[in-house]
Amino acid sequence: GEFRADGALSLVLPGGSTRVYRDTLRAARPSAGSASRATVNVLPLQKYVKGVVAAEMPPSWHQAALRAQSVAARTYAMNQRRSNLKRYYQVCDTTSCQVYAGKSGETPSTNAAVTATYGVILRYNGSPAFTQFSSSSGGWTAKGSAPYLPAKRDRYDNWSGNYVHTWRTRISASSVQSRYPQIGTLQKVRTRARDGHGDWGGRVGSVRLVGSRSAVTVSGETMRFGFGLRSTWFKFNR
Repeated sequence: GEFRADGALSLVLPGGSTRVYRDTLRAARPSAGSASRATVNVLPLQKYVKGVVAAEMPPSWHQAALRAQSVAARTYAMNQRRSNLKRYYQVCDTTSCQVYAGKSGETPSTNAAVTATYGVILRYNGSPAFTQFSSSSGGWTAKGSAPYLPAKRDRYDNWSGNYVHTWRTRISASSVQSRYPQIGTLQKVRTRARDGHGDWGGRVGSVRLVGSRSAVTVSGETMRFGFGLRSTWFKFNR
């Protein structure tokens, strides 16, 4: 089923807070025959982008920056929509895609930027480009999946307001052993490959985890998502 409104709909989230959305809220089945439901906001692209820009960029930033973000967000959404037409949703609302906060997140300055760039997108060979973006590159962008996404130095990343240009976290040996029990007691961690861009040789391609019983090689992406790291650009200090 679904709920529609000319104005706005309030959705009570699992934690008890409320978020306001435009147009339609749909209770969708993630797959055929599924007993579970996922809430999907169905609305026109322009309204959707208004809920993204304020969530992805501070509304106090210069209007030119907000307009650039509007174009990137709109293009990304159109690219994802073309790729996911048969899925029960087309774009997720987290950092795995681009953050979307619904009508609750809208502000006058970000809405003005979205309106000023109405219909503007970036195209490659006639189709919406894959306009990935992030809060920080660490000083180098990562090579993307398209020819227009090469690895490039980002000399603007290390500014005083960027608190994630460098970062630190702790991974215990026990957490590694729990995830990879076949290795036994963790003895060494060896970085096997990097992309060659930036400090320490750049982003990690693979890591060798050596234990008392065996060793496993895992990708940098597996390490990142498995242990909650900010990116694959890391090194280990004991």
